[in-house]
This record gives sequence, C-alpha cells and structure tokens, in this order.
Amino acid sequence: MANWFKNVFGGSGEQKQSSSREPELSKPEFRPAKLPSRRDGAPKMVDEAFELNWFELQISPHEFRFAAASGRDALIAFKRDKTSNCETHLLAVKDNKSNIDLAFSSLHAFLQKHNVRGTLLHKPEKAMQAATLSVPSLHLRFQYGNRGWASFYLVEEIPPNIQALFDDCYKLAISITARSPKQKLSNEEVLKNLKEKSGQ
Repeated sequence: MANWFKNVFGGSGEQKQSSSREPELSKPEFRPAKLPSRRDGAPKMVDEAFELNWFELQISPHEFRFAAASGRDALIAFKRDKTSNCETHLLAVKDNKSNIDLAFSSLHAFLQKHNVRGTLLHKPEKAMQAATLSVPSLHLRFQYGNRGWASFYLVEEIPPNIQALFDDCYKLAISITARSPKQKLSNEEVLKNLKEKSGQ
C-alpha cells in the first residue's frame, strides 16, 4: 500500500470507541500528480448563485468518509492516527443543526479555497462505485444547484489541490465530531446508511 495511506491511516477498517485525545496529524507523503490547467479543458467555475446541495468525500477502502447534505444527517468516518481503527459517527440534524450548518459552510469554503470546481473531472464514472471502492483511492462528489461534480483518483493520481481539500476535511471531521452529539454506528448500520444515501 502506498506511503500516503500508511502514514495517515494504517491499521484495519474496524471501529473503535472515540478518544478524547487530540489526533496526531502526519503529513501525507506521495508524489503529486499534474494538476490540469484551465487550457487543458477544466470546466468554468459554477455560478456563485448556486448553493451546495450535498457533498461526499471518501478514502477507500474503509479509511475516511465525509457525507453531508443540506438539511440532512451527516455521516463521518475517520482514523485518529495511523495506528487507530476507523470510527464512524452519525450526526443527526435534529441534534446538530448548527454544527452541521457550520460544517456545510466549511465544505463550501474548502471547495472555493482549493478551486475544486475549476478542476478537470477525472474518471467521474468510477466515483463511488462498488468495484473502485475496494482499491486504495479517493472518491469525491458534490452538487451545486442542478450541476454535479465527480472524480475518482488512485493514490498516485491525486492532484495537490484535492489532497489539500482532504487535509482540511480530515481536520474538520475531527473537530466537528468532538463537539457534536452523535450516534456511533456498527458496521451493519454503516452499510445500511450507505445504501440509503446511494440514491443521491
């Protein structure tokens, strides 16, 4: 497995009780892929009038997930350091509206900060597919208004701005779950939740 996964995550995909200690964030190591420029055919930025409807970022297999939709529950899974197991939390909107709203605003800001919407799509047909979720990879999908964006990257293909987006989302996942009422999910509940959200 590539150093990027060994350094940031490591361990198995089993769940673990939440820890109150601060995560030891190690800098991911990998050789950045070339970031396509506007002249390479990158799409224009989405109209600012549109609002972010939903967002999904996943590191596979079973390493990290941040799934949120406007006005709905949020599903967050992460490893606190390279030796810990993956823990999954469901943040119910009825108990966490302000925190979920804050997280959603932050996700929008991250997409702006790293010019993700101005980045050329990369193998969008492979994002969040059963066959590709089983290999070490990054999956990203989101939608503004009726305009969606999706990309799939193998570890060695991840461009610097998408790596930076993940770094910010990882820190947000740690902080938002630390201060939010949440429900810890079993493996069975995670699978059920993912199936229910797969229609997005």
